[in-house]
Amino acid sequence: MSDVEFNVDEIDDALRYMDEIVERLPRKSNRFLKKEAKKLKKQTISRAKSKVGKKTGNYLKGIKDGKPYKYNGGEQSIRVYNNAPHAHLIEYGHEVLDKNGVSHGFKDGAHVFEDTERKFKNEFFKDCEDFVDDLLNDGSL
Repeated sequence: MSDVEFNVDEIDDALRYMDEIVERLPRKSNRFLKKEAKKLKKQTISRAKSKVGKKTGNYLKGIKDGKPYKYNGGEQSIRVYNNAPHAHLIEYGHEVLDKNGVSHGFKDGAHVFEDTERKFKNEFFKDCEDFVDDLLNDGSL
């Protein structure tokens, strides 16, 4: 009969390391998402200033970044939004009416959020790759 020895100390160490990763990853990913949302918010405000051009009102003050949350049961997500009551009119356009309700055409939307999203996508993917590389290379996990 042959003797077989198993050294479970290394397996225990690996399992403890995996538990530590599972514990720390959500905090790091939430910090990363919050940082990216701040970048997107800053770019959105800058694009809104150039496209909308009107400095009165609360449109620019209403652009906010949200909190990280789980989207569709598991994916971490965060959003940048505008809580001004007239934001949807500026974003998507609206019919111009006078005080009597007579239509004077359609005012096209500025599409600030759509344009900023399109421009920000490549930068976000690069930042995600850098984040994963830092996680794998860094010994803090």
